[in-house]
Amino acid sequence: MARRGLLQARAGHRVADVTLEPTFSGDDLLATVGPHVDMLEELRDTFAEEYPQVLAAIRGAAAAQDARLLADKAHLMKNVAAMAGGPSSRQLSMAIEDAAKAGDYGGATALIDRLEQELASLQQALTAFVVAHQAGGAG
Repeated sequence: MARRGLLQARAGHRVADVTLEPTFSGDDLLATVGPHVDMLEELRDTFAEEYPQVLAAIRGAAAAQDARLLADKAHLMKNVAAMAGGPSSRQLSMAIEDAAKAGDYGGATALIDRLEQELASLQQALTAFVVAHQAGGAG
């Protein structure tokens, strides 16, 4: 609808030979939780609290060159991002998981830097989406 351009923000940018999906998808989010404002608010708050902790664990695992922990935490972030309506963050998390399994810590570190940017953008888009729904702008 009118917000589709906002909801499908920044599609098609490339990172490490990967064309990323949109930063945020309101359609994906609504498919997960529906148009229930209270659930959207809870998801927004949980995401804002959890993603920095998981991101820090990902960075720590990469610095320690702990492939198993890095893959596990990237897998967790993939699920967190998917639940929050973040296709590009989900995609980057999958790429980090693959890099960890291949022992490519340099590649993983570059992807982690990009993931951090995407997660910050996702948080902003998610917050704006919830505010729009709080104001009765569901659609």
